[in-house]
Amino acid sequence: MIADGLKPKTTKTQKKTLGDTIDKYTEASMKAIGKTKTQVLRTIRKEYDIAEKRCDQIDSTGIVKFAQELHLHPGLDSPATVLNYLSHLSAVFTHAPALWGFDLDPHEMKKAMGAVKHIGVAARPNERDRRPTLQELDRLMAYFATASAHDSRAIRVHRIVAFAIFSTRRQAEICRITWKDYKAEDGRVMVRKMKSAGDKGGLDTWVELPAPCGAIIAGMPSAKAAIFPFNGDSPGCQPKEPPLSSPWRKSMPVIPMVR
Repeated sequence: MIADGLKPKTTKTQKKTLGDTIDKYTEASMKAIGKTKTQVLRTIRKEYDIAEKRCDQIDSTGIVKFAQELHLHPGLDSPATVLNYLSHLSAVFTHAPALWGFDLDPHEMKKAMGAVKHIGVAARPNERDRRPTLQELDRLMAYFATASAHDSRAIRVHRIVAFAIFSTRRQAEICRITWKDYKAEDGRVMVRKMKSAGDKGGLDTWVELPAPCGAIIAGMPSAKAAIFPFNGDSPGCQPKEPPLSSPWRKSMPVIPMVR
């Protein structure tokens, strides 16, 4: 190895585990990789045996075994979710060796990815081939409007959904908008950390709002700094059985101020 001009691996480097690598990767790259990827990698770090293995001992067979464990885990058993986890982990295999000298082999990850796709453990998600109908939206809006009317602590998901439809903003972006970011006279808001193709971290950007958005905002309480003062991950809950009929929509796009 020395004769070939290569630097020999130290015992300290050889003993590093995949968990050590994930810790280093997430610590150094958290802002760039985003919250979802960070959470996935931390889940692997804390809950799966592969994280305890030495980097130089991890091969494609071990990665396939890990993918199969994911496939048997309730809530993570869809092939699309397994592929998502492996894709995030693949970035660690790709970049950690060059950045910090961890002895991970990207080729082993590539072989494993091909194998699990071949046997159907991992796969790309099915493409959406339709949008919700007005009847389906009515049921959802009625359900959440009723929940909000009965419990003031409930998240006003019906307002967030309506705002999202007309503003075309992401859920997390909507929940970050503050009253200071809203210019009612101009019909504009500052969208904080708005995602763009060139910047994963997002850029603060002024955007114009269609008229219905102003009516939705006008119906929100102004006691808190944010217009929609909810955690960006929370409004994604789905009702078990939305009502079949809805008082929410009389006509589109007029939106009545549901309490």
